[in-house]
Amino acid sequence: MDNSPSPPLSPLSPLAWLPWVAALGFALLAGLLGRAWLAGRAQNVMLRDQAAMAAVETRATEQRARAERLLANHRFTSLLGELGDPNGPADLRLTVLVAAVAVDPAPRVVVAWNQRAQRGMLAASGLPAAGRDREYRLWIFGARDRNPTDCGVITADPESGGSLTPFACAPAVEGVSEFVLSLHQRGAAKFADGQMVSRGR
Repeated sequence: MDNSPSPPLSPLSPLAWLPWVAALGFALLAGLLGRAWLAGRAQNVMLRDQAAMAAVETRATEQRARAERLLANHRFTSLLGELGDPNGPADLRLTVLVAAVAVDPAPRVVVAWNQRAQRGMLAASGLPAAGRDREYRLWIFGARDRNPTDCGVITADPESGGSLTPFACAPAVEGVSEFVLSLHQRGAAKFADGQMVSRGR
């Protein structure tokens, strides 16, 4: 019986490359699995973001529909006629404010603004009661302003949350970019100290 050692495999022999082929196969498999995991994770993040955006858009659409019903209020319509400028009706702008935080039911808020006259009116329903120590204030951001202009206190019925409040702004606002309704401690007229309730562009 011949017990002499087997001759070494030739580098050209397929068996000599078998360990390397196996290692390469495992590396490729790991890479494919890693890419699949990353792709799945990215898709999950994208789907979650899309669902969140859809929820925000749905909430905004519902609030706009409620605001349209508010606009049909006869008293508000008649007051809009007084607010409008007969020499420049195009200056009258209506903006629906959307709740800054998801609440159910959401308050309905509409701002009518006459740019030329620098005055407007806020109509709302369903505003939460402010309480004795707090008050609603309306702010306007001008197109070139970093800080908003205080348009004063907005009064609301503590039971129904309804409001129909005329307002004026000083100094004059040039090119409105956004309206913000916020809740403040009574007498505190700093925008940064308030709690944002609704906003609209």
